Amino acid sequence: MKSSLLIAWNIVLTVITAALLFIQLGDAPKIETATQPAQAESTDNATPSAVRIATINIDSMQNNYALFVNKKKELEQKQKQMETTLERKGKELQADYATAQQQAATMTQQQLGETEQRLQKKQADIQQLQNQLSNDLQNQLEAFNKELKDSLDSFLKDYNASNKYTMILSIVEGGQVLYSEAQYDITADAITGMNGRLKK
Repeated sequence: MKSSLLIAWNIVLTVITAALLFIQLGDAPKIETATQPAQAESTDNATPSAVRIATINIDSMQNNYALFVNKKKELEQKQKQMETTLERKGKELQADYATAQQQAATMTQQQLGETEQRLQKKQADIQQLQNQLSNDLQNQLEAFNKELKDSLDSFLKDYNASNKYTMILSIVEGGQVLYSEAQYDITADAITGMNGRLKK
């Protein structure tokens, strides 16, 4: 019973949403492509029902935007250095542990206790270092993602001042945009424009 009510309510909401969109956009919304000559016209000359959509392929952006390519290499190098450092310290700890096992038979109870404490501290230090390096790498990645988003947002704001798109959608493999025709794609403009900004 409860499930049936939820289904009915969802259908009602869907119908209302569709009706509102129909009223807002008009009987036959006009979708202009990104390459039509009319794209430079002011929105003042556009009909109220005109909807202009463009897309950017994020995978292509990542492969061709110089800032992303260079920073990705830098972060990958830092991750590799982190893994190398932790692997070296892990091997040192294993060697110390093996040595302690070999010498255990000749150690006093006090020496055994001190050795155990030293090895435990060394293991804790390695764990702490791993956490510190991982957090540092994560913070750098988050800061870089924000820098990328700010850079793209800033570019699109300037770019759209003259192109007047209603929406600019991101396309990623496995994303929600299932199909887009090539004339809607402004990825090349975004790559050229954003790389040009880096040279200034």
